[in-house]
Formats: sequence, C-alpha cells, structure tokens
Amino acid sequence: MRYTLWSGGRLVGRTDLDISTITPTMLQGFVEPTPEGRQLLADATGVWRALAEVRRGCRARGERSPNDDALVLESMRRREDLAFELRNENGILFECDFIRICDLFDLDNGIADEMSQTQEEEEAEFQIGLSALSGDAREEALARRAEADAEVEAMVSDMLADQEERSAFGSGWPSSPPADPRWETMQYLLQVHLKGDEWEDC
Repeated sequence: MRYTLWSGGRLVGRTDLDISTITPTMLQGFVEPTPEGRQLLADATGVWRALAEVRRGCRARGERSPNDDALVLESMRRREDLAFELRNENGILFECDFIRICDLFDLDNGIADEMSQTQEEEEAEFQIGLSALSGDAREEALARRAEADAEVEAMVSDMLADQEERSAFGSGWPSSPPADPRWETMQYLLQVHLKGDEWEDC
C-alpha cells in the first residue's frame, strides 16, 4: 500500500512503510519527498542540527550562550507546527500517537555524534521544551514522553527475546534478508506509532 504524508494541506511526500519492525504498533519506511516537502522535512529534522550547533558553540566558547535555548526552542517550534498527517492510498487519515522523521544523511555526516547527549543533557533539553508549555500542552508532552519511554522499553524487551530465540535455535533460524540498498540512498526515514485501534485498518 502507498501512503502519503501531509502538513497543513501540503503534500510532503510518499512512502510504502515497508520496512519491518519488531514493535506491533509501529510502521516505518523511507519518504520520497515532493519539491515543497523537502523544506518541510528539513524543519522536521532540524532539532538535531540545532542541538549539534549549540554543542559546537559551547565547546568553542567553553560556555553556553543566551541564544542557545532560543535556537533549540525555535527548531522545536518549527517541527511541532508541521502537525504531520498520514493517509493511505484511499485518503483515510490514521490517528497516530506520534510521527517521527529521521534524516539519515545527518547520521552519515556525524550530526548524531556531535549532538550525542548524556542523560543529564537529555533531561535538560526536555525541561527547556517543557518550560515553553503550560496547562494541557504541558500534560500532553509529559504523557507523550511516558508513552515513548514505554515504547523503547518494549522494543528493548523484544530485541532481547529475539536474541535469546536466535541463540536457542542456532543455525535453524532463518537467515537475515539481504541488506536494503535504500538505506544508502534515501535521506528520510519515517516512523509512525499508531493507536491500537488504528492498526487493523492499515
């Protein structure tokens, strides 16, 4: 099935969501952006680059700048303002817990290494974003974080169980599929975490 990604009535790109996952409520696939969608996807993945820029500046200066928080918050605002929607080939909208976009070229260019965080830094970043929210938006952010943490724990649990099963079956376990060449050529990876009652409609 072919899916489309939208933002504010603008077609961002298309994806097959055909990359296998171990999490039953997650779909993922590479995004083929439209010309207009390229800038929107750059905004969707800009937080990592903003964090990397802040860290480069801090290392060069030996201290934080008053503009650092504003830079990160602005990148977060631009990302959240996109309010992505996922639709299937019939135009049916999926209610998603959240949609995540990853720029694979950033990973290749070392951006992930530059902005790698300690637990303390991750908490500080979250608190910066939280400080810009109030009321229901704040509670929603806290709930999303709790859900994401639970999702990560479930993924780790599944991976450990898979490793144990592979060890138990040894050579009898099916061989891994060939490497997908798109990991080397596609820039954007889309991950969609669906609400439980939406999964059957995919």
